[in-house]
Amino acid sequence: MGIPFLPLGFITPFILLQPWIFYFGFPAKLKFVLGRRYKPYEMIDKPYDEISQIEFKSLAVKIRDFMQEDLNKAVEVHGKHPFSWKTFCKAIFKNFRKLPQFLPTSWSILFIDYHSEYIDKGNLSYKQKSGFLRNFWLMIKNPITFAYFIPIIGWIPIAIKGYRKNSIQNKKPIFGR
Repeated sequence: MGIPFLPLGFITPFILLQPWIFYFGFPAKLKFVLGRRYKPYEMIDKPYDEISQIEFKSLAVKIRDFMQEDLNKAVEVHGKHPFSWKTFCKAIFKNFRKLPQFLPTSWSILFIDYHSEYIDKGNLSYKQKSGFLRNFWLMIKNPITFAYFIPIIGWIPIAIKGYRKNSIQNKKPIFGR
């Protein structure tokens, strides 16, 4: 099926009921925080050529611990309200014509359309259009998209389509193992 990850949380059981929920992302209020600057060369007193693998690993653990401290501090300061529903709703009403691009109910339709035009047909100049009527037309053009709206049983055609051309077994390992 080409699933890169499985989102675990309170929404996981709902993925079985409506497959499109797999694409659902809550309107997170992201803040980018610049952490401390780390200078690993100052944390070790040997030249690079003399550092053993064990020393590299312990240095990596130290840096990871420092970064985790920074992340925990950032969560304390900025993590009180992780979702910004108000901003999300304002954006929806401001851009109502582009609603299908905001809501994950139509993302599967848009992804499948993009894949069929750009990847399968090689149409590099393809400009995807979105809208309620356009999405309805795309669903008729790509019937597999109906499966994303069928509870539980909808996963069967999605899995068949996803595994049909699965090439994971044929791929060569990245690191030459």
